[in-house]
Amino acid sequence: MDIFTSPKGVPLHFQVKQSVDLTPSVPLPNGPIYRLSVLENDEIKRYIIDLLQKGHNKPSSSPYGSLIMLVQKKDMTWKLCIDYQALNKITIWNRYPIPHIDDHLDKLKGGKYFSNIELNFGYHQVPIEPFDAWKTSFKSKEGLFEWLVMHFRLKNSPQCS
Repeated sequence: MDIFTSPKGVPLHFQVKQSVDLTPSVPLPNGPIYRLSVLENDEIKRYIIDLLQKGHNKPSSSPYGSLIMLVQKKDMTWKLCIDYQALNKITIWNRYPIPHIDDHLDKLKGGKYFSNIELNFGYHQVPIEPFDAWKTSFKSKEGLFEWLVMHFRLKNSPQCS
């Protein structure tokens, strides 16, 4: 068993669920799909297939959709970015945010052996409230998809708190 792989699917029993509470009577943002090269479209398709296989996303029929783009990293690989700026502008801040990673690291006091683990996998262990999943949708040429687990660019996630 590989202990460093990202878990598949949505965790069934988790004490915190990410909600997306929107300002009432504000229209949902919905823009056009960015024009991308064939290479970028192929890379996005690969990312979406990977997310679907891991159980982090599912196809959506939401009336809303955030835009996606690819950003090239220093090592010349690509990173999928979802533009949640418009959604975050109309999302209401939580009064009690999810605890910061620092709070959890403080609990490791007295530990002797540690390893460098990709902490972004932790975000994919916090489920989105089922009635809020449609608000996290994003669109591409492959279709419309919504998150079943927290995405780290959503307002009220630990990174934004």
